[in-house]
Amino acid sequence: MVRRIRILPRRRPPGGAAAQGPRSQQVDDNVPPAPSLWDDYLARPPEPADDETRWLGEAENGDTDAMFALSQLYETTGRVTDAETWRRRAATAGHLTAITAEAHLHTQRGSTGEARFWWRQAAELGDQHARYSLALQLERDGETDEAETWYLAAAKDGHVLAQAQLAYLLHQRDDEQNADYWWHRAAERNHLTALYNLGARALEDDRPHDAETWWARAADLGHLDSAHRLATLLATNQDDRAKH
Repeated sequence: MVRRIRILPRRRPPGGAAAQGPRSQQVDDNVPPAPSLWDDYLARPPEPADDETRWLGEAENGDTDAMFALSQLYETTGRVTDAETWRRRAATAGHLTAITAEAHLHTQRGSTGEARFWWRQAAELGDQHARYSLALQLERDGETDEAETWYLAAAKDGHVLAQAQLAYLLHQRDDEQNADYWWHRAAERNHLTALYNLGARALEDDRPHDAETWWARAADLGHLDSAHRLATLLATNQDDRAKH
């Protein structure tokens, strides 16, 4: 008999009832997205030689690296308006790190239109995290066809959250073969929801041994839903053996 198993419910929204149905994969997994160029920049210590004199002349002559460096110098010294001016100039001139910086900042401010514009610019220049972020915003806005295109681009580039979220979209439209493929790719990186969902799909296809394997892997990594499903499955199997 074919058994139908939920893929995984969303987390309970703050102050509300638990939502039903499959969840967006990136919400509560412990696998971080690949860093963007902006994240890389923030991880580097400032250079002692950075000063206004060093960068201003080059920035005024059109050097986009200097524009962005100058914007960061002004940011650290509290000259916010000057920082925004030079960061925007660098981004408009095609400086990828400045573009992702603009996208991050507008996302944090809730300026979704501006954020989407800059995520798209960075995505078209090949930044995989920007491709994922653009897809996520498109999906939230109900534009799932274009979202799938950008998830696919990021997924092919190895972005694990894009792989899992692409699988989720494919599952929603009953393309289980391709959904399983991308969940497998994400599971190779120990993406918790991918591991759980592969277990759910295995049980749905009447492959309880495979379900046990996937859920055991996820449970070993601390995934509580998988641990619960695994315990239930093992108890059911034990009851079945006792009856025979």
